Amino acid sequence: MAVFKIWKPVGLTPLEAVKRLQQIRPDLGGVKLTYAGRLDPLALGVMIILSAGDIKDKEQFLVLPKTYEVEILLGAATDSGDVLGLSTKVVKPEIVSLERVAMATRSLVGKRRQTAPRYSAPGLDGKVFTRSVEIKSVAVGERQMILAEALLKLIEEKIFLVMGDFRQAEILAGWQRELKRWSSCNFPVIPLTIECSSGTYVRLLARELGRQLELPALALHIKRIKVGEITESDCVKV
Repeated sequence: MAVFKIWKPVGLTPLEAVKRLQQIRPDLGGVKLTYAGRLDPLALGVMIILSAGDIKDKEQFLVLPKTYEVEILLGAATDSGDVLGLSTKVVKPEIVSLERVAMATRSLVGKRRQTAPRYSAPGLDGKVFTRSVEIKSVAVGERQMILAEALLKLIEEKIFLVMGDFRQAEILAGWQRELKRWSSCNFPVIPLTIECSSGTYVRLLARELGRQLELPALALHIKRIKVGEITESDCVKV
């Protein structure tokens, strides 16, 4: 079985990551490859690539548990659940107590049903699907604050890295308009480490955390640090 472990950077789709692997491995140029598990364009981290001849073994990699480091931005929401989306709500940020954050994150742990969010890969026949997932643990890091001006710069840097057509111009214009209204405000950012089953949509967990805190929320940063026992040190940078 030909298994390739890669570290996908921000900006690439899974297909582009496969092409990048073929560029740095000329011997794979004529080999059909498939990925076992997606990552959003703005996410980075561990991905597993298989040769098309090993697609029968794909399921054993798809079901591996995942670990993510995630930064949740409070005070803003988009139609995609991350910053690569049109803003649907931005409010004046409020300081959330650590006790409320801890209580809200505890509510994320356990089994749940998730329906694929908008602007995610469709299921078979293009249908939106719902599946059962399990959040095994959520660890909360130290709360951070980011000034609106710095937040806008960070969003611009992320979006400029994205290849392909993802409504970038419209999205950037929306963020520039919204954050200009709150230019003197600091937005809370909650770092989380999440251990979960395969198929979990981290963007949906960000929204759920926001609902628990009664604030709009989105995934500002998503890093998949582990797939099964595979970590960054096992991966080839592409």
